[in-house]
Amino acid sequence: KPTLRECISFALPALGIYICPSLMSLIDASFIGSKSNSVMELAALGPASSISDCAPSLLLFLSIASTNLIAKAANTMDNNNSSSSTSRRITQTS
Repeated sequence: KPTLRECISFALPALGIYICPSLMSLIDASFIGSKSNSVMELAALGPASSISDCAPSLLLFLSIASTNLIAKAANTMDNNNSSSSTSRRITQTS
């Protein structure tokens, strides 16, 4: 059974996954705003940031499906199936 410390040590880096895109968009906007000569460059950054922040979410189902298959195989202690599921998913995403 996982302890509270183990749960927190897993959860904190996982929260960084959700914080980083917003932080990177903020950094991009501040850099473009300070270096650009026109407002158009900063205005173009808005839609570009939205698209680049949402694009990985469209592929999120691959990691969820792979994790589910590997966890299911590991739960039944089927090492051969777990290994083949892992290698199939890695080759499909590469």
